[in-house]
Amino acid sequence: LAQENNNIQLVELLKENGAKEEVIDLTGSWQGGIRNHYLQFLLKSQGESIVGSHTSYYNGGSRIDKKDNSISGNLIDPKTFRVKIASGYSQNAIVIGKIIVKDKNTIEWIKESYSGQASYIPDSCTLYRK
Repeated sequence: LAQENNNIQLVELLKENGAKEEVIDLTGSWQGGIRNHYLQFLLKSQGESIVGSHTSYYNGGSRIDKKDNSISGNLIDPKTFRVKIASGYSQNAIVIGKIIVKDKNTIEWIKESYSGQASYIPDSCTLYRK
């Protein structure tokens, strides 16, 4: 317990002195699902930016939203990226959302808005590194 308290105090001291938290490398395949949605991101970290592709299946595959080179995003705080996804289902649909890093093997997707026609990217989903 004493060691844990010392570690917490050290982290707080580093934050007070302007130390940055390390950005977790999101490079790789991330998969998850919620209700009748399946979502996969193939991401590549580039410092404080990410790029990648997505695949989303809805209702057992009756609707598929898939596109290569569809994701771009930037770090907005130590654990959150704001991302733009170009839909593969509708030509002009753009989805804006956040990828929140929970730990090195877990991220959360939250859709904030979209423009254009329909997309089948879920509103929210927890994804796990594969």
